[in-house]
Amino acid sequence: MTSSHELSIGIDGGGSGSRFVFYYNDQPYSAVGPILQARIKPADETAGLIAQIIGHICEKKNYPMPSRITAGIAGAAQAEIRQALTQSLKGIFRAAKITVMSDIAATFVTNFPDSKIEGRAVLICGTGSVLVYGHDGILKVAGGFGPALNEYGSGRQLGKDFMSCLMSCMDKGTRDPEVKAILEKDGLYLNTRLDALKLLYSSDFNPSTLAPTCLQLASTGHSSCRKIAEHHIESLLSLFAAAFSVKRSLKQVALHGGLFNSSWFMERVIQELTAAYTDIQIKRSYQDTAGFLAKKEISNIPVVCL
Repeated sequence: MTSSHELSIGIDGGGSGSRFVFYYNDQPYSAVGPILQARIKPADETAGLIAQIIGHICEKKNYPMPSRITAGIAGAAQAEIRQALTQSLKGIFRAAKITVMSDIAATFVTNFPDSKIEGRAVLICGTGSVLVYGHDGILKVAGGFGPALNEYGSGRQLGKDFMSCLMSCMDKGTRDPEVKAILEKDGLYLNTRLDALKLLYSSDFNPSTLAPTCLQLASTGHSSCRKIAEHHIESLLSLFAAAFSVKRSLKQVALHGGLFNSSWFMERVIQELTAAYTDIQIKRSYQDTAGFLAKKEISNIPVVCL
């Protein structure tokens, strides 16, 4: 734990955006930032973006320069990428202790901070989806293929499937008034197939924004949305089957990500997991990765093998 008179910063840099938590005088302050994709952007560019945000918030809040920065960044699983980003940040924040890990490792240690990884897993269902699990002393992943392939259990794919369902209903002239009302409440006026296509291909549209609506409708028994959601849940279970061929080797699972804000989706995943793996414990996830990284110094970072 950092002294209350020192500034520590935790960064959760996922594939769809980033979140910074500044912890000073026992008080957290949260800020959002851009996508930090370490595999795509040069280390100096990523470090520069991080420095801009930190500098702006420190000036705004009259904070001192940080004594510690702990960052979980998408694409930073490879050692050479982590080292390059660490060195670039050290060149800017010379007095700070810098720790860089992948966003996958950050999510795992947030949920399981005692450094034990064997038989544990984190199922991440946010904008993207992936199963992260401990095996032979390292972290491995199942799924997580990104938008290029079907990525079931992700908000992005769920939103796309929901949009396909909407367009199919428009073609058949069978639009559901309940669905129309919910979408219009969220500011989406999709009266024709052309409206839907314009939204789907607009540069600022994120399909995952439709996922909560799809899950809300699924929870009330809407047949098409329930079918979509159940297919995603079935596909998520297949990730566990691939990762844990010996069922008794899976001991504990944390559920992490925005889709689990739907209590119906969470309970359905729990039902299926406990039916398939009768001895496991389900952990309702610690969602605030950036806040955890800001408060707690991470000493043992698990190795991620992609």
